[in-house]
Amino acid sequence: MKMVNIMDYRVYIYALMLFATTFAFSGININSIFRKGHVIEARIFLMLLIASVSYLASRFIISFIECF
Repeated sequence: MKMVNIMDYRVYIYALMLFATTFAFSGININSIFRKGHVIEARIFLMLLIASVSYLASRFIISFIECF
């Protein structure tokens, strides 16, 4: 039963960090880094970057919470 409680707050933290990083990266013009006309590649890169940064931030917060 304790395992269910641990998983509950992790899901909320992952969702919160995914929302926060999506909001943070929405202000960055990623299309200027890529060549002209490669919009799909830029969006795929942005999605992967958002997923990786939100995972890292979530794991940091979860490990910080589990220390206490």
